[in-house]
Amino acid sequence: MDVDHAAPRVLRARLWLLRLLLALLALNAGLALARGAARAVGTSGGIDFHSYWYAGHFLWEGASPYRAYVERLEPATPIRYLDGVTETGPVARPGLARTPANTAPLALLLAPLARLSWSSAWGIWFGISLVCLLAIPWLTTGLWPEGERDRVVAWLLFLVFLGLQGSRVALWTGQTTLLSLALMILALRLRARRPWLAGALLGVALSKYSLALPAALFFLLERRWRPLAAAALVQLAGLLAVSAIGGEPVLETARAYAGMVTRHAGLPGIHLGDLLGGAGIWPALAAAALTGAVALALWRRARRPLADPGAPGALSPAGWAVLAALSLWTVLVAYHRVYDTVLALPFLAAGLAAAWRPAAWGLDRAAGARLAWFLAAFVAALSLPGEVAGRFLPADWLPAWLALVDGAITISLLAALGVALWLARVAKGARDGS
Repeated sequence: MDVDHAAPRVLRARLWLLRLLLALLALNAGLALARGAARAVGTSGGIDFHSYWYAGHFLWEGASPYRAYVERLEPATPIRYLDGVTETGPVARPGLARTPANTAPLALLLAPLARLSWSSAWGIWFGISLVCLLAIPWLTTGLWPEGERDRVVAWLLFLVFLGLQGSRVALWTGQTTLLSLALMILALRLRARRPWLAGALLGVALSKYSLALPAALFFLLERRWRPLAAAALVQLAGLLAVSAIGGEPVLETARAYAGMVTRHAGLPGIHLGDLLGGAGIWPALAAAALTGAVALALWRRARRPLADPGAPGALSPAGWAVLAALSLWTVLVAYHRVYDTVLALPFLAAGLAAAWRPAAWGLDRAAGARLAWFLAAFVAALSLPGEVAGRFLPADWLPAWLALVDGAITISLLAALGVALWLARVAKGARDGS
């Protein structure tokens, strides 16, 4: 009798805890969006988007933005923008980035914004980035099989994603991260039904090669050759187009690409190499060892069905785990800043689904509970405040705090990679239990 009366009380307590969790996550997401919007209108707002707006000026002049960057060229003035502004002074905004770090397809796609003055172009790009930020979690839920989508888990994923430090930093810096991630998720969703379109989207996303690489590797594991061929054609077409516009040999543009990779390799960030002291033999060895371990762990696991048999565009539990592991590996082994931690999204989606319905993943309830606690700690680490902490800390403490946050994020990503590999080992290949 006591048990019968206790059961409803336990259920009500769990419901209130869930409501409290959703409320706290909603508060954190709201504060993150407000912080992102406040930084966007500041002097450093759009610091990374400025690179592509500035590069677009050279494309309209008939020059290669990559060669212009290497040779430190300046756009010709005066410039008549579509919104009626004429620039007669320096075009570049002081303190904002100028490095065109993405490959040609995305540079060409963003070139029309260079026909607008800086404030108008940045306002439009901020709006596009905000739409991508809000859409990405919902697009991701489309990779769950129809019968396994749960509104609570979807809302958890949405609120968690919005509250990540990486999400708000990607928003106010104007990084191409959010657009590339949205295109990557769309490519994964369309890979079975419209392979050529999926490949075209992936091709554009691969302009930010350090972000979209996991999707390309996932297609390779699934042996989806048509999307991969389409992606390669998009990249090749962009390379040829920029070379033709700039009137330079294709190899020169390719060398500029290689220079971008080399230039960024030793920069600080949240990748494993920075935690080990930056460029040098030990970070390189650590990246190689991690790559070998991940490849060995996934080699056999990837032979199981990665797509759900009832919905080929959706992922099986094993497919989710493999995609999560590839995404986390990508962030850890190459140069990445905190905005690229949005690539933890597949791990968050997989982890939340497995913790919510452990039996569907071949887990018992105790394993599901342990996974839920790990996810809570992981999300907390990736949501730590960055420079805003300077409002509450002594000025000379802020650099140490930022270094601590970056280190905590890197260690958390490494731990999450271990969990993703564990899920790849235990997860079912599909809903039939294979």
